[in-house]
Amino acid sequence: MKFLTASSLVISTFVLGLSQTTVSAFTLDAFSDSNESLQNLQVFPPSTSGSDPDTFLSGTDFDNRTIELTILGENQSGASILINPFATSAFVSSNAGTTIDSAKFTWDFDVNTNPGYVNFKDDPTHDSLQIEILSIDQVAGANFKFTLTDSSSDVVMLDQDISSIGTQNFLYADFEAQGNINLNEITKVNLDITNATQDFDTSFDFIMSGQEVPFEFSPTLGIIIGGSFIGFNILRKRSKQK
Repeated sequence: MKFLTASSLVISTFVLGLSQTTVSAFTLDAFSDSNESLQNLQVFPPSTSGSDPDTFLSGTDFDNRTIELTILGENQSGASILINPFATSAFVSSNAGTTIDSAKFTWDFDVNTNPGYVNFKDDPTHDSLQIEILSIDQVAGANFKFTLTDSSSDVVMLDQDISSIGTQNFLYADFEAQGNINLNEITKVNLDITNATQDFDTSFDFIMSGQEVPFEFSPTLGIIIGGSFIGFNILRKRSKQK
């Protein structure tokens, strides 16, 4: 009878553990559309709002993305949303003295798309919608609100006040706690950024599914490894006695 060596046993267990971490099941947006150059919306008084759609994108599992921007007041110097596929990021900025009332991103499907929805739970190990904040005015931050619409036109909203960089998680369980929503068939997603102060800036580089807590070696896994070593030694001793 042949047995695994101790080193191969450790490696096998390690690989098994790493297999619990997975890549994104879907990408709401990586801002990396290969078919487009910059998408840049600027709003200045006296027109205090504007909208710019972009269709048939390759940087997202949805077909279309629309960016909308509204600023407060008519005597201010404007604001902008910049989608840069070369830097794979979105940048929201208000000029000196300007306050952003709302920066809105909308993702949806073309009417001819089949099936016309995204399964947020395609990977059963993923538990959240994640947004990676690259930069943000960290004193006050802003409110980020995701609104999901499913194939039955049910709608739920979930928001967080964000004032730090890094990965921010919007848990699926929290979405479902807000009301009736089928996360297996999401047809439309809105992201609203509000409650920003004057001269506000933020940037982010992806929005996708993921795990709130990445894989770590746990006490349970330690017990499994220890038990494997014990079993290995017992079997080795028995083989020598034969």
